[in-house]
Amino acid sequence: MTFHFTTLFLTFFIYSILGWIFETIYCSLVHQSWDNRGMLNGPYCPIYGCGAILAIHVCAHFNSPVLIFFVCALGSAILEYATSYLTEKFFHTVWWDYSYLPFNLNGRICLTVALGFGLGGLVVTYMIGPFVHGIIRHIPFFIQEPLALICMAIFAADLTLTLDALTSLNQKLTTLEDQINNNISERYDAFLCKTKEKFSLEEFKEKFTTDEIKNMLPSLNFPQIHVLKSSLGFRKVDYSDLGKKLKQTISEHKKKRE
Repeated sequence: MTFHFTTLFLTFFIYSILGWIFETIYCSLVHQSWDNRGMLNGPYCPIYGCGAILAIHVCAHFNSPVLIFFVCALGSAILEYATSYLTEKFFHTVWWDYSYLPFNLNGRICLTVALGFGLGGLVVTYMIGPFVHGIIRHIPFFIQEPLALICMAIFAADLTLTLDALTSLNQKLTTLEDQINNNISERYDAFLCKTKEKFSLEEFKEKFTTDEIKNMLPSLNFPQIHVLKSSLGFRKVDYSDLGKKLKQTISEHKKKRE
């Protein structure tokens, strides 16, 4: 099965939206509250779009549902592991963690989820795929091109904003971590001289950290807040705990506003 690039991108975009819908509904039901999934700001999860495109093209050569199931299960595991590894390596950010599930590999992939995506591959191949392809096929090509360009522009802008948010957020947390740790003993001594309250150094550091995090909140933009809300946190960096506290503070502020 061959596609023109325009058709290919529209197919990718549609499956990215469908993936976002599926994951958002599923996670919202599990958490019993609205859970806007996905790394990007818009209603799409590119990993589902990439997975669907690969499944459609690779599985087009197979006639056996059993073979399609295992190919999709293996392919999804490779895609998930690679995505998790790269986002953590470059941005120190974790979006999912299967450590609590059996037969997981570094928390990035696990057997249960891979088998679930194997079933999803069958659904895409035999049910959703033909339906989506039929819809796109009936859209005149002179409409497909500008539609794809618009979707591409939206996606590219969103991706740029998200990458900038991830980079700047890591920088902000690095700066804040240094600000908290540098000269903390001198700050503590100065604090004791100005107050009669008794604080241990650890208690003072905790209070100082909380105050600095609250002071940081007004400087965060929407993409940065979305990254914090949608991700599980930061891993293998000095400011991992700081990221968790910032995420928790944002959640607490949201509850107060509600």
